[in-house]
Amino acid sequence: MPEFSERTDLLFGAEHATYHPLLYVATSGSSLWAHSHAFTRSRSELFGVEIVTAGNAVFEQDGRSYTVVPGDVYLLRMGARHRYAVGPAGFLCKRHVTMQGSLLDALLRQSGLITLDHIRPRDPHALLGMFRQSRRLLAHKPPNLIEESSVLAFRILSELAASLGPRMPSTVQRGLDFIERNLAVPVSTADICAAAGMSATHFHRLFKRHLGVAPMQYLITQRMNWAKHLLSNTALSVKEIAATVGYDDPLYFSAQFRKHEAVSPRGFRRGMSTGRTVTSGRHDGADGKRILSSGGANHERCQEDRNRSGQFHNVRQTAAVQ
Repeated sequence: MPEFSERTDLLFGAEHATYHPLLYVATSGSSLWAHSHAFTRSRSELFGVEIVTAGNAVFEQDGRSYTVVPGDVYLLRMGARHRYAVGPAGFLCKRHVTMQGSLLDALLRQSGLITLDHIRPRDPHALLGMFRQSRRLLAHKPPNLIEESSVLAFRILSELAASLGPRMPSTVQRGLDFIERNLAVPVSTADICAAAGMSATHFHRLFKRHLGVAPMQYLITQRMNWAKHLLSNTALSVKEIAATVGYDDPLYFSAQFRKHEAVSPRGFRRGMSTGRTVTSGRHDGADGKRILSSGGANHERCQEDRNRSGQFHNVRQTAAVQ
């Protein structure tokens, strides 16, 4: 059966080559998939958010499986193996965005989204409006494109996080706040635990349970993300950047950066210096194939579902299979 899909990309042209935002929507689009369509990634290099608007999907990620119905969201986590396909309804309409930026990892961890596969948004219509807005934004390319894209990415993550309810214990939040305030100075595990008001053993266990990494690993990751932003957007030397992100020894900083990013700081800067352009087009949201057709009857069904009176038409239920 035919399928319809479209995607718009945000890439950097010469006018933006000197600035790489901390957070932004990189692509946005929509798709209609026929009953046999599926896609698999063995190790995702992107973070994506997809919302089902009609039909349903079967989503599998790192061994867990979900049936995702209209109004629900599944998250394509970086580094994860995932597969998504048309569900029992026999067709799938969905919208998607992907995000990038040096602040993305920290926001995902602090919001609790870093380990999640599936979310039932508190207001799916508001979220869908943000997806549509991102598609229009990337297609029209206004002068403030990058700023608006950054704001939209933050709004989408905030809406998803708000759907989870309170998750972060106050002790963990105090530790996070201390880390964020002290990225530029030497910090030990004992310092973080003291700020949190807990013993090292208990804090380490609680921190890892909620953020997925140990406190010092989280600190190093945030320093490397900050360093990448400075390498991309400033003319500071590697020595100056090392000092700015809390390393007295630039050689040790370079070794840590290479260990974390598999490239030296100078190599990373050279790789970010190539200019790119903002483009728009119609592609498959999963694997980049060109458009096949308008989608026939199922395309009409998706349009009808989108035009209903503010209600997603299917019974909203989800099943997780271990």
